[in-house]
Amino acid sequence: MLLQLAASVVLAYLIMKITVPYFSKVAEKIGFTDRGDSERKIHEENVPVIGGITMGFSIVIAIGMHINNSNIFSDTVIGLILGAVVLLIAGVIDDKIDLRPLLKLAIQTCCAFLLVSNGIFLDEALSVLHLGGLPETAKIAISMAFIVGVVNAYNLIDGIDGLAGNLFSISFACMGLTSIYLGMWDIGFLSVIVAVVCYAFVGFNTSERNKIFMGDGGSLMLGFLTAGVSIVMVERSFSTGLSSEIIAGTAALLALPVFDEIRVFFTRIKAGKSPFAADRTHIHHIFLQINPQHSVVRRWIIGVAVAIFLGSVTIAAATHVLIAGAWIVLCITGLGTILKIQNEMFQHRDVLLRLEKKNRKPTDRSTIITN
Repeated sequence: MLLQLAASVVLAYLIMKITVPYFSKVAEKIGFTDRGDSERKIHEENVPVIGGITMGFSIVIAIGMHINNSNIFSDTVIGLILGAVVLLIAGVIDDKIDLRPLLKLAIQTCCAFLLVSNGIFLDEALSVLHLGGLPETAKIAISMAFIVGVVNAYNLIDGIDGLAGNLFSISFACMGLTSIYLGMWDIGFLSVIVAVVCYAFVGFNTSERNKIFMGDGGSLMLGFLTAGVSIVMVERSFSTGLSSEIIAGTAALLALPVFDEIRVFFTRIKAGKSPFAADRTHIHHIFLQINPQHSVVRRWIIGVAVAIFLGSVTIAAATHVLIAGAWIVLCITGLGTILKIQNEMFQHRDVLLRLEKKNRKPTDRSTIITN
């Protein structure tokens, strides 16, 4: 099995390396690029949005090698792949013509329903929160909300070079290696392949010469796979004796994107805006106020995510999963407070600079600030 996994990983990586330059040229010719002509954009050049397409192609080919092996190409994997492909297509269309938010939400909900209809929904995991006695329809509804929430969380946090790709790569590597260790070969194979594909993507995404974006197609597809694999791994963990560590670790991996999604939606609604309105209030935007370098901000955010994950798993193993949950909440609350203070300071500074510029006399050169 490990030799098969190694072959699949190498194949997926090579497909990415070979196809990206070709797809990039095609994308540039047909205008399938992300233009840097918006105030909200943090790049100036036009960048091909083919990351999702190339990653999806690589994943399907690599996992498709095992179509005759039911231990790898299981019904669970088929359900995950089908939903992911639907969202990839929807995301690619959105990258080209901008679908309405409610239509995107409807498509995500349909894909979530496809997944729960395939038996992938939260059941035993809810017992940790003393919700195990809920009727199955309620569990399905909660699971669908969870899937849609995770999909949107990763879609929203994809804002600077290498951030979403690294978060996906780390998450799938952790879930994949854990699944293989516990004998969950189907989602283990899929997760490790996705992790390697994301790693290959990051190399292009952070490149100066061959830069590409994953686009909505990539973030929706990978967000869906993240949610699905998380549910499967957590539910199966109750027969392994490691459910506490796996629940805590999975929650920690999802914590940062989901927290940013909730925080941004709440801020927009509080300001009387649509929760889907585009702005510059995401975690990476606020960190960019402190340091404009993508690489620095990326390392900061990934460092926070890894610290939350390691602390959560360690605490769950040593004490109880609910204490690990308290650790996650504490970290997220602290981070939220820091982000709020920084954003308010930045806004106040911006107001002061505008007032100073407005009141400045054209002839008074001594008041000119070169900043």
